Amino acid sequence: MKTMKIFVFTFGLILLSMGIVRSQDKIFRKNGDTLQVKIVEMGIGNIKYHQPEKGEDILFTIDKDKVEKVVFANGVTERYMDNFRNPELYADQAQQAIKFNFLSPLFGFSQFTYEKIINMPRIKRM
Repeated sequence: MKTMKIFVFTFGLILLSMGIVRSQDKIFRKNGDTLQVKIVEMGIGNIKYHQPEKGEDILFTIDKDKVEKVVFANGVTERYMDNFRNPELYADQAQQAIKFNFLSPLFGFSQFTYEKIINMPRIKRM
């Protein structure tokens, strides 16, 4: 009976350790590549990670602009969208604007500019 308990305990420990080894994060790049990594740090503009096959001594960095999504070991997914193509971020901005450079009189001239947004899909406001 004692050997059966030791066997079950050892077998459970082996299964648990196999799950820990396999639980890695995945980085899906916009070019279609998938990286099996262990994420160390997520900054504002980049992600720092280790690749298990290359060792824990080497720290890699990738820009978030090149990443489509990240799937963490616990199953949580974080997606990154192209902010320049997301019209919801620009919904409150005017479509046309006339601007004046307030510092230009200090340098002896006046500067006015006209801006117009083109190729921007309209957002339906509620």
